[in-house]
Amino acid sequence: MNLICRFAVITIFLAGLVTVGILGTSASMTFVWPGYLVIGLSGIASVIAIFRRTKYIIPSWCMIAAFGFAGYLLVRAMGSPVAYFAREDGALLITCFIAYAVFLSMLDDSRWRRGLFWCIVSLLVLNCGMAMVQLISGSETWLLSGYERTFPDRIGGLFNHPEHFAGLLAIGIPFLISAIIFGRQKKPVTIGLGILCAFCLIGIILSKSLLGFMAAAVGVTILGAIVVFLCWRKLVFRAQKSILMVCGILGVLTLGFVFQNFSRVGNLIDQKILTREGQISLPGIWSSSLEQFAEAPLAGTGSRTFYFFSRKFRPEQEGTASFETEFVHNEYLQLLADYGIIGLTLGLTFILLHFYNGMKFVLGYVKFQSIQGSVLPKSDHLALVAGALTAIGTVAFLAMFDFVIHIPAIALLATILIGVLACPDPMSRALQPKEEDTYIPGGSCLFLGRGLAFGCGVALTLFSCIFSRSEWHLEMAKVGFESGEINSEQLKHLERARKIDPQNPHAMTWSAHSLVGIITPEMSDSVRRTYLEKAEEFFSKAEDLYPQDIDTAIAHSVVLDALGKTDQAADRIRLARLWAPLHGNLLIAQAEHFLRNGELDRAEKSYEMARDAKVFPNLAAVEEGLLILEARKAEMDVAKPTQLTGTDGKTLKDGKIGEVEFSGDINSILDESIRKLESKLGSEAVEIDLNPE
Repeated sequence: MNLICRFAVITIFLAGLVTVGILGTSASMTFVWPGYLVIGLSGIASVIAIFRRTKYIIPSWCMIAAFGFAGYLLVRAMGSPVAYFAREDGALLITCFIAYAVFLSMLDDSRWRRGLFWCIVSLLVLNCGMAMVQLISGSETWLLSGYERTFPDRIGGLFNHPEHFAGLLAIGIPFLISAIIFGRQKKPVTIGLGILCAFCLIGIILSKSLLGFMAAAVGVTILGAIVVFLCWRKLVFRAQKSILMVCGILGVLTLGFVFQNFSRVGNLIDQKILTREGQISLPGIWSSSLEQFAEAPLAGTGSRTFYFFSRKFRPEQEGTASFETEFVHNEYLQLLADYGIIGLTLGLTFILLHFYNGMKFVLGYVKFQSIQGSVLPKSDHLALVAGALTAIGTVAFLAMFDFVIHIPAIALLATILIGVLACPDPMSRALQPKEEDTYIPGGSCLFLGRGLAFGCGVALTLFSCIFSRSEWHLEMAKVGFESGEINSEQLKHLERARKIDPQNPHAMTWSAHSLVGIITPEMSDSVRRTYLEKAEEFFSKAEDLYPQDIDTAIAHSVVLDALGKTDQAADRIRLARLWAPLHGNLLIAQAEHFLRNGELDRAEKSYEMARDAKVFPNLAAVEEGLLILEARKAEMDVAKPTQLTGTDGKTLKDGKIGEVEFSGDINSILDESIRKLESKLGSEAVEIDLNPE
């Protein structure tokens, strides 16, 4: 293979890793598409290696596990109820698969793997540097001008969430220590890595992340176990005895400290990890995910469906102490709920097989003689594999308390390091000679992986070109709305976003809101109705794309009422309540619907239910609504005529009063007339003179 072509492919691949590492630092798809584009291009370019002979052996069961896991998740994503959310999982999955396959095809010697190592180091440096900027200029500072981090109270580097920033640093600490212990770099480089490791630890401390600190400790413990395995046989009995004694003392001291401070440690874990200082309650979220799992235990309910099942199965005892969350904050339960027992089994099999393959390579160094004067072996391959093992172990721990695998920067990094474990020794064929298949270079599994990498690269590049534009137009429109202005430029952005991505429910919802926002009191009834009808059309499309969206349902019901479609408005709220039965905002919306349509008794009942809502009760809105309700009742007592009946006491139907003929129930006709007049006259009392003269 031409060395220049190979160099270009690997450069694009590593550039994609860095780009995703910079832009893919939140679960949002808004900014990460350019990074996906670069990874997609590397997948396309890797086709030059499709017939390349290899000098390494990849266990077929590792690649079969990768094919099975990725294939199942992709099929389930394609059948997910909400295409837009499934796209997030699907795009991330394709990106990670391309990275896995391209790594195995191209990075098969120490030079290219050294480049991978320095790319990871550069991401750690960039995050530490950004954290320093945030310490100086304010922790709300973010990479993109005009945007602020959603969690501005703590530093977060390039990440939106400080816990994810601390998670990356926790992955980096044992990874760097592994390079320091086992690597062959020069002393100044080793010192620099040690300094960066110290900065990572300081970053975790300043981010106030107990989870990040614990994850780093887990990673260092795994690395310590690897070091002990490698040097144990080479130590004299006295040294072995000393190590055991030190470990025993440390274990006893740790247990003693935890026992003596059990309540304080428990409270700290509860506040910093399980409840995150009152913002979210992980036990409640986990309970919701298990309820979701019960809906479809075998295959799961679909990609990202916890977005709306979390509302449906939210425990009553959570009350208002916990915000809504779109993720389970436990990747194992998320996998179980969204993809079922099959998805979780395939995922764990994929991870464990690769972890075993990496450990087998590391423990093989027990038999090798170290260089003179060194107890531990020195090898850049060993350093990278040991670092990958600790990194995957750290991610596995973080995944029990956070949604780190849904963060593209961390997910892509973890996938590439799993690729390292799949092929820990690029010279394995020299150690274990095996006749290579003449017709399928590298073996059938690797050949299939190369072909799929090319196909996925084409798909990802196409998707990135399309969706990066649509997301950009939508973001430009949203930025304009947040400034309080609605102008023709924002409407053009929304129109382009809808044309490029007609499956995006948010584009439809924002389009509907923009049309409603244009309506002014000075508009004629015909113009006003035209805008409302167009807004209702967009809301209906958004409902088709994402029927479980309760916020859209509330706005949609208001527009339907304004158009006189009261039954549809009632159904919209009723169906939304099925997905969020405990939410006070939906009960208030239901009460307002009844109030707009003169059903005062039902409105009062809904307001009383909203006052006692288990989730997000808005007492101020309830009290304001009840005041309006009492005013309407007073008006109705003055303005509403008495019920008209015939001489037999029955309601008048299809008759004549004076010279006026009528068809139907006279009282219903009068009520409808009152409502129409009130809508035109505002809150003024309406009186109807029934005297035919």
